[in-house]
Amino acid sequence: MKKIKLSPILLLLLLIGVPISIKAQEDSTLLTIDKAVDIALDKNGSIQVSHYEIERQKVLKSTALNIDKTNFDFSYGQINTVENDFGFTINQSFQFPTVYGKQSKLADAKVRNSELQLTVSENELKKEVKSVWLHLAYLHEREELLLYQDSIYDRFNDASKVRYETHEASFLEQANAEVQLMEIQLELDQNDADINIYKNKLQTLLNIDYVVDVVATKDLEKRVIEIRADTFELSDNPMLNYFLYQTALIEQEKAVQKSENLPEFRVGYFNISMIGYQEVDNKSRYFGSTDRFTGVSFGIDIPIWFKANTERVKATELEKMKAEAEANYYQTQLIGEFNRVVQEYRKLKSGIEYYEAKGLPQAVLILDDAQKSFEQGVINYVEFVHSVDAVLVIRYRYLQMLNEYNQSVIAVEYLIGR
Repeated sequence: MKKIKLSPILLLLLLIGVPISIKAQEDSTLLTIDKAVDIALDKNGSIQVSHYEIERQKVLKSTALNIDKTNFDFSYGQINTVENDFGFTINQSFQFPTVYGKQSKLADAKVRNSELQLTVSENELKKEVKSVWLHLAYLHEREELLLYQDSIYDRFNDASKVRYETHEASFLEQANAEVQLMEIQLELDQNDADINIYKNKLQTLLNIDYVVDVVATKDLEKRVIEIRADTFELSDNPMLNYFLYQTALIEQEKAVQKSENLPEFRVGYFNISMIGYQEVDNKSRYFGSTDRFTGVSFGIDIPIWFKANTERVKATELEKMKAEAEANYYQTQLIGEFNRVVQEYRKLKSGIEYYEAKGLPQAVLILDDAQKSFEQGVINYVEFVHSVDAVLVIRYRYLQMLNEYNQSVIAVEYLIGR
């Protein structure tokens, strides 16, 4: 059986003599948040797809030097005389030499583009995994409080029944106690369902075939991040870098398109027999099938009708301008979102600091005073329950704010590419 690590609030509750039922994280592989991220980056399907795309683009780099097919022509028949001659020609065409260099640069740009797509996918995945992990940790912490509250209200319900049977309390008090107990049990069921949902989310993100859960923490931990006053850190945002790079990629595509207006070259070699008599140095000489006549040829293809390609270049230039506009628009949105998230982070950080400095210590004092008063007979169990309710309200609000705070930190980390 796995050992269960208890949080300070739960230990406090045990010390005051309240029985707690705890559900162990059985049949689950426990993961730290960093381990969960590492597994996801290794096994998630979207990341694997991005890696395959990078490898595909690297393989395609070798196609930058794409020389046309070599042409072989053969001829046989009465070319020179009534005798049948045999000949062949070999022709090869080439692009203008600078074209191959431009195609190579475009291939490099496509590799870089696929690498940037990978960083975008990794950043998205890290955000999702950390967000799900932290929310799952929050749900487990909330479960501890619900279990304690359930035990308190179970006793309160029993006490109300006794008080009602002895005519010390009204039916309304007894009915309220029973309804409150059922409400807590419903919340426990709902929370347990949420735990299973988020465990499934985490398992899906990690792309694994076994159940996982978060490592039991001493308390739901507060993530720490340093945020600078300016937006310089946004320069590491993967999506922004991807958008900015599109103009460079399109520029390389345009360079290749423009090179299509350059001339192409052809070289050839021919070899043929010319059976029969030929005049050589004023003398008649017989040439047979083994006597070969050879030569070379050279040609150039000049694009005269280049309007269509020129229009394609113009269209690509417009595409570049569109990419620049998209990058600028995204950067504006990113700065706005960054400022919003930072403001949200600072608001929640202020709330957390209040609870840590005043709210939680005050809750401990209330609980301690209520426990002592109850043990000394100053207050009854009903009054004790009301005091515990006040403590739990503070604790629930703190937990909810702590989860929202951690989520805001994840949002900041996502925007600055951490």
